[in-house]
Amino acid sequence: MKMKKGLQRISTGSSSESLPAASPFRVFRRVVLLRALACVVGVAGGGSGCLNTSASPGTGPGGPAPCAQGTVRCPSGACAAAEACADATLGLSRDAQGVWIGYFENLLFASGSDALRISMSVSGDEVSADIKMGGDDVPLPSSQYKGADGGWFRDAGGTPGFEVREGFTYHTTDVRWQQLRLKMTVPLGEAWKDWCAAFPPSTYKGVTFYCPPAEWVFGNGEGNTCVISTTLFTSETVDCAILQGCSLDHCSCNVTSCRPNDAKVSLDIALRGDTADGSALLGGVDPVTLENIPVNVHLTRISH
Repeated sequence: MKMKKGLQRISTGSSSESLPAASPFRVFRRVVLLRALACVVGVAGGGSGCLNTSASPGTGPGGPAPCAQGTVRCPSGACAAAEACADATLGLSRDAQGVWIGYFENLLFASGSDALRISMSVSGDEVSADIKMGGDDVPLPSSQYKGADGGWFRDAGGTPGFEVREGFTYHTTDVRWQQLRLKMTVPLGEAWKDWCAAFPPSTYKGVTFYCPPAEWVFGNGEGNTCVISTTLFTSETVDCAILQGCSLDHCSCNVTSCRPNDAKVSLDIALRGDTADGSALLGGVDPVTLENIPVNVHLTRISH
């Protein structure tokens, strides 16, 4: 099976290291943990790799600056009359409209790009954002299923461990403010919907499926073969290609269908005029702790 390009973690110098495809987060996790420790104990060199949790505009060590008399602190962080919080929050979004470009700190996607682009707009009382991550969008390979001749359904490429499709324009209306920080959640399944739908079903013992029924037992055999049991105490050697739907990139398949994985990217950003800094959860999961791995983001507004 084709091995995919590993995730790269950039050092503070000019060199970089590539993680083996068999363990895409091993070195990544080690660097993250070392940087996190440096942040906690305050040792030299911890600054650029620390998670960006800096205070939002108008806040200080003692919390947000007091609101003017006659106004309240809205959940968004804006100050307004109690009945005007919705309008004040919408005003924050209007002030943030425009095109923002930047990068993920110390993280490269498979193409070698670390780019992040957010286009934010307000129409009436609806706030939305279009988000692109990584390099240019590359058309997905056509589905290929060769079955008994040993061929495999081609994978969708991308960065191992991440559901992000580089260059794809994601759209979200899940945009909100909390304590003057802009937060948004970006569903990633839209990019893989056609890819998952293109996967062809298999038929075995008269049963058609994308991934075999739960009551069947199957696993690896010798070489490039697999073993499948449809009844108790019986098993047969089969071409592993008919089981690919059970581990298809970016998709979750069952007997009747293949659908995109339910993955999301979460962004948490503090805006200061035409610059912004914050953090992102890209859906990459540490294989040991099973926790999302956060990375810092930095943005500059290039148009209003």
